[in-house]
Amino acid sequence: MKHRLPVIALPILAALLLGTHPLPCGAAGDRQIDTNVVYPAAALVQNGGRIINLRTPPSGITAATGNGTTDDTAAFQSAFNFIKNQYLASASNSYIIYIPNGTYRLTQSIIYTGAVVSGLDINHVRFVGQSRAGATLKLDNNLAAFQSKTSPTPVLCYQHPSTTFNNIATSNLCENLTVNTGSGNPGAAGIHFQGANSARMSNVTITSADGAGCYGIWFKTGSVQAYLKDITINGFDDAVYSLPGAENDSAFEHLTCTNQNVAAISIVGGGVAVRDLLSNQSAHHVPAVSFSNAAGSCVLLDSQLNGGSSTSPAVAITGTQQDLFARNVQVSGYTVAIKNQTVNAVTGPFISEYCAYPPTTLFTGQDTHSFALPVEDTPIVPWETNLTNWVNVNDYGANGSDSVDDSTAIQAAFNAAGTGGKTVVYFPGKNYILSKTITIPASVQRVDFMFCSITGGAFSVNAASSNPVILVGKSGYTSISINAARTVVAELNSGNVINQQSAPITTFIESCTNMGAGTSFCTAGQQIWARSINDESPSSADEVTNGGMLWVLGYKTENKPASSILATGGGMAEILGGYANVTTSPGSTPMISNTNSSVCYTGFTNMSGTFTVPISETSGTTTVTTSNTQFPARGGTYASNFFIPLYVGGPRPSGPLGIFSTNEDIGSVAADGAAICYTSGTYFVDGSGSDIWNTADTFQFVDTSWNGNGTLVALVNSVDNTNAWAKAGLMFRDSHNANGMFVDILVTPGQGIAMQQRTSVGGSASQVAVAGTLRAPYWVKLQRTGTTTVVGSYSADGVTWTQLGTATVNLPTAVCAGLCVTAHNNNGTLCRTIMSNVTLTP
Repeated sequence: MKHRLPVIALPILAALLLGTHPLPCGAAGDRQIDTNVVYPAAALVQNGGRIINLRTPPSGITAATGNGTTDDTAAFQSAFNFIKNQYLASASNSYIIYIPNGTYRLTQSIIYTGAVVSGLDINHVRFVGQSRAGATLKLDNNLAAFQSKTSPTPVLCYQHPSTTFNNIATSNLCENLTVNTGSGNPGAAGIHFQGANSARMSNVTITSADGAGCYGIWFKTGSVQAYLKDITINGFDDAVYSLPGAENDSAFEHLTCTNQNVAAISIVGGGVAVRDLLSNQSAHHVPAVSFSNAAGSCVLLDSQLNGGSSTSPAVAITGTQQDLFARNVQVSGYTVAIKNQTVNAVTGPFISEYCAYPPTTLFTGQDTHSFALPVEDTPIVPWETNLTNWVNVNDYGANGSDSVDDSTAIQAAFNAAGTGGKTVVYFPGKNYILSKTITIPASVQRVDFMFCSITGGAFSVNAASSNPVILVGKSGYTSISINAARTVVAELNSGNVINQQSAPITTFIESCTNMGAGTSFCTAGQQIWARSINDESPSSADEVTNGGMLWVLGYKTENKPASSILATGGGMAEILGGYANVTTSPGSTPMISNTNSSVCYTGFTNMSGTFTVPISETSGTTTVTTSNTQFPARGGTYASNFFIPLYVGGPRPSGPLGIFSTNEDIGSVAADGAAICYTSGTYFVDGSGSDIWNTADTFQFVDTSWNGNGTLVALVNSVDNTNAWAKAGLMFRDSHNANGMFVDILVTPGQGIAMQQRTSVGGSASQVAVAGTLRAPYWVKLQRTGTTTVVGSYSADGVTWTQLGTATVNLPTAVCAGLCVTAHNNNGTLCRTIMSNVTLTP
């Protein structure tokens, strides 16, 4: 039986693998993607815009020098006070504090110096550097205010120290800069960050000159729903520290943490979802992730945790009301990969998939593994430094500060950009009014709203292009409509994305709010990758896939009598981390509604209400529901809160297949197998079956047709222990018939590495050789020469190889070459294996 993704065309997803980097073997962490951010003069505040250049600010703001010797503290604080006072005067703030390249000497914490105002606390704070390598905030050494470890002081502070919760901390931003806390400041924290809804930190380095200090990033104040990417944190007790707070769940990608004193990530409360963490703790041998309070939650994906010791685990769960979902994580130097209280849950060195609590399925025969949908990084579009390619909508008659319809003027600006081949259209004003849909031409690659508010109308991507278009920094509820074959990136926006294409389209979402509702959000054939998405639509279901594929890292939805996650029309959703805020019970409405579709979910609930029906799944005409009492209590602030550690329901995805062309269950298996090329060269393969042995085989085969000589290589990272003789590895085979001839080399959970063969159709399989003490992760290789000779080898490092054996099998010139997995029990349980560095060469 051949298997395919139930809702996604394979050629589309296969194309999406281009440009991805292999994980976790060689996990990248921070990609060090720097930039050179420059703005046109018309965007500056003194010229009617909203960019505050800290070196040449408008009247009333102290100018910084950036020379590394003059104290620039007053300049930062005066700019902070300016934007806060503007907010107090008008209850809105769309300014950006721009930090040109230079070294800015600081002697105090940067924070608004006015009083805390109830209901109007700090928000809309945006610090944007010209470049990470060039814009450095440097704290003086040995400062008296930065000595207390019991009362830490941050260098850059996005919230008053006395504020314990701020419900309006929206649209905060920190990008393209370095924070250096100096030496002799043991009570220093790099950045006290808070940002609900559309908030982001990216391309930032936080470092302690002597390794001391409390925290790199400090989530001290709730609520936090930020997206943080391409971050490096060096030194401090904790690189990331999340204080107790029920309403916290930040999403990280491409995070590098080195030389911490306590842990890379300390979860004292709330949630953290992390993909591509590169943690190196060789200096102090501390955990990469550590829990220390109830209600803590962590999703850990595609990561590499290095430099531990025999005395500390890589991940430390310390209590019963703490939830961890980990997948595809490599561990080096730690004796124990995951310690759950007193139990060494995973000894390592590879975490294939781990749930702190048992997964939930609603129908008999449903596999409990997560989907592991292939992940695409948001496209990187270089910053346009040629300012003649920027088009100002105000130059075409838009005002940005009155109540007059700006539609005609804004469309004229976009038309001019299209005619002139310009790449950026920007909005320097504060508020714009639309009564029509604005169309975006193919030449425009960036629409920079500069955090203005758009009222009415819509924006339509209606011109096809091979270049992505990024729409960033839009407030209000105006939607973005996709009406052409073009990749769309929505960043730091408010307002929904509507996909009206029948042709496949890819969409990327970062730190957006009021987005995800409606049946036109993720339609059939469409793919959406979302990071930190939040919908607060008043009544409809929040994150909806209606036939398309939706992948989410970190989400939040607000209280309403509607489903938080809704899948219908054969859609597929994988939601990894996040929560649903509930203040009143929505009655019988399920939190997750899955109707003849596929959903994989891990997350939790928050606030005083509860979904009494967490999950409703319909398969065919049969509906099964769950009760909130079935799920583990979250603990902490709200007694009614619970975790959904992992829910899996609906048909499993299979494909894309990378270098292979098909996946098929060979023989009669009890459960359908599946395979996905997760990133280039890395495969998740799930196989049922009784064995590859005797006179006929039952297993999952991922293969392609191959002629003549060939070499198959793979690093078998992990093999589920469904049986000591469960098998995963490489195979050359004459056909897809169960009794066919073959040669393979396989890694097992309990019987070492085996090389096998069947020399005649329907004949008995035999052992060529066995290395009985070896376990995954191990490299394996099959080299075929001519039509009869196949050599099998293994390696601990992929460099130095040991020959295991030589098989002589009269295979045809054209063979099936690929990956094979059998559970060795055929009771319906799938054996999952993760193989990386997979190649097939002549």
